[in-house]
Amino acid sequence: MSRNDGSKLEQLVAQIEGHFLPAGFEVASRTPVFNAEGVQIAEFDIVITGQIGTGRVSWLIECRDRPAGGPAPGEWIEQLVGRRTRFGFDKVMAVSSTGFSPSAVEAARAARIDLRVKSLSSEDVLSWLPLNAPLFIRDGRYSAVRIFAGLKPDSSEASHKPLGIIATDVKVLWRHTETDGDTLSIQELWQRLANKDELWKDVKEGGAPIGVTINALEVLQEGYTLVGESGNLPVESIEFDATLQVVIPRMPLAEATEYSSAVSRPNSKEAFARVGTWKGPEDGIIKELTFIGFLKKDREAGRS
Repeated sequence: MSRNDGSKLEQLVAQIEGHFLPAGFEVASRTPVFNAEGVQIAEFDIVITGQIGTGRVSWLIECRDRPAGGPAPGEWIEQLVGRRTRFGFDKVMAVSSTGFSPSAVEAARAARIDLRVKSLSSEDVLSWLPLNAPLFIRDGRYSAVRIFAGLKPDSSEASHKPLGIIATDVKVLWRHTETDGDTLSIQELWQRLANKDELWKDVKEGGAPIGVTINALEVLQEGYTLVGESGNLPVESIEFDATLQVVIPRMPLAEATEYSSAVSRPNSKEAFARVGTWKGPEDGIIKELTFIGFLKKDREAGRS
């Protein structure tokens, strides 16, 4: 079993807190700090910096994810107070996945440190999360590709002259655009093609794979030129023999959690986000899916 290094909690908190920040603020994770001799003396979980008025502010968020360690103790909060003083942070926030002890809540209140909790959700939160991941995967794979090119796009002779073997990862296709253009490989062209909804309209979700032959130029409605050492040739058609399948993976709900403030009085907490995590098999296409639902504050509350 892999050791829990707290990185998952830090990533989640960075995403949630970053969502609520004003434009222009920056979020940095795992920021090392060095002294004048170049020796690392600290590492910050999450640092938020931004401009307010004519001044620049910096906030520190530290995370604690120790399921076997019980609620975060008051000593941890006191350590964060020391970090705020030593490194000159304007604000410090503490996040725990196991809640906070009474001494930690008291210490945070006295030192003006905000507390956040990532806690297992109650049944009312579970009710809006499906038991299986709300996900389907478009699995498109080509087995062969044919490029037809000639001296003229409308040349009947050119349409019957397939080219030789071309590596699929080499950029040989110049895409025409109104202003400029770019060069793609065959693999990159297939990725553009596979992202078109038109390609999947007859493919049933969860159904068997179907075989198709697709002319990429007809679907993409774009012009291409084949770039070669002996010169450039206008492309008449690019045909892919492919298999298309829409897979619905089996990923059961593994955890439903809520990100909220930590308070000492019952029914007085403020929830900021709800999180669902679904997990698939280790050999699956997707091993884990996380959904974050942000809870908007009612800005009209309190108005008469």
